[in-house]
Amino acid sequence: MSTRTLTILAAALAASCVAPEGGIDDTRVRGTVTVPPAQAEEKGELNNDKVDGATAVEVPEFAHLVVTGKIKSWGYAEDTGLLTQDADKDWYKLVSPFDGPVGLRVALPGLPEGSQVWLELVDLSQQDEETQVYAPIASSLGGEADLSFEAVKGTPYGLRVGGAVGAGEQPYQLVLMGQDPSEAGLKVGAYLPGDGGAFDATARGNPVGGTTVGPLTLQEDLSWTGSWELYLLRQVVTTQPEDEAANPVTTVDEALSEVYLLAGDFGRLDGSLKAGTWYSSASVSMSLTGAPLTDEYTGASYLPAETPLVLDAFAPLVIGWEADEEEPNDVPVDSANFEVDVSDANLAQDLGALSGPGFVDILRGSSPIETDAGGWVHDVDAFRFTVPVAEEIFFTLEWSDDTMDLDLALVDSSGEWLDHGATSAKPEVNAWGGAVLEPGEDYFLVVLGYIGTPATDPTWELSLEQVAR
Repeated sequence: MSTRTLTILAAALAASCVAPEGGIDDTRVRGTVTVPPAQAEEKGELNNDKVDGATAVEVPEFAHLVVTGKIKSWGYAEDTGLLTQDADKDWYKLVSPFDGPVGLRVALPGLPEGSQVWLELVDLSQQDEETQVYAPIASSLGGEADLSFEAVKGTPYGLRVGGAVGAGEQPYQLVLMGQDPSEAGLKVGAYLPGDGGAFDATARGNPVGGTTVGPLTLQEDLSWTGSWELYLLRQVVTTQPEDEAANPVTTVDEALSEVYLLAGDFGRLDGSLKAGTWYSSASVSMSLTGAPLTDEYTGASYLPAETPLVLDAFAPLVIGWEADEEEPNDVPVDSANFEVDVSDANLAQDLGALSGPGFVDILRGSSPIETDAGGWVHDVDAFRFTVPVAEEIFFTLEWSDDTMDLDLALVDSSGEWLDHGATSAKPEVNAWGGAVLEPGEDYFLVVLGYIGTPATDPTWELSLEQVAR
């Protein structure tokens, strides 16, 4: 007799769940998600008066960041109307993780009416060689200064905060505004407890319900809130009797009594958390045995999730092993036909097994460039490896020389391409969105030098991030 268990879910958990089919009972659950503002502080009194000592701040991608500090206000001469003393100015170094608009606002709530605050934004990547002055972008002066600019991902910006027409040291709040978190594609998943009734948010398995979060609204306290609704669906068990001619028997499990709720910008609702995933670190356990409420407009019954899901954490980058390339490790390639020959597996460097889901393994090497010819006619570095469990691989190939181009092929033991980073981009990442690998099989990663400056030996780094399937 064989048994097959499946959870009835909407086909695409990245979208809002729809009502179940086939007359299977369901439970509707409603709740909210909150995105609180991040908090930071000025690095310290007077040690950030110059750009070189600026307090480093990363612009939040989908939230607000509130930086608290103190400023010694500028002196002011009433007879001339001129500022007489530049007593204190706080510099911040800003870096945005995205391309797009960034908003800035600062206020000195302790100053008397009519006081002003000064904001000045410069591009730290552009500096005049003679004057050593950084390229100005925007400035603002007022009782509550604010400005916005189009940030370029990875570009360093300098922001100066200064006070005017005040006395003594005054506290201030600097608010950095990233993108609307409604654009983050937030999802909520409902999961069953694991062994012993425990729940592991980092490797949560298949959900029993899932949905997307609706539009989020900015609140007075600079947090964002949004609502969600999902169906919790029972498990259907299909059993095939020993008599193969007999029809399968299908039964539905008893109603669920408890689920764990988790929110985040998950690529998928199942599997482990990919590094950098934004999620609610405190998963909410919800009992499903309470009395349902009735929607006053639609008449639908639902259970309220009383505790909001708070997005307050990012999955860390957890390094598994780190290894260096060892020559010889070349394999034959056919650039014209995009073929990589790994039929002689012993030519490749053996890495052994990857660390497994939740880890990032790091491989480093170099790719000497002999000629100025283009194509896979330069150094070829091949690596053989296995995986301990079924998992999905996400790779990133970085290199040191901007004049060169490297490619990457992921192939199986027959040389069939499973994924690649064979473009003109830097870095190279999965062109096909991630490859699912199985234990017990040999796989090969091949780093291919495509073009570069002759007589150079640029270095590269390959990171292999693994996610459970």
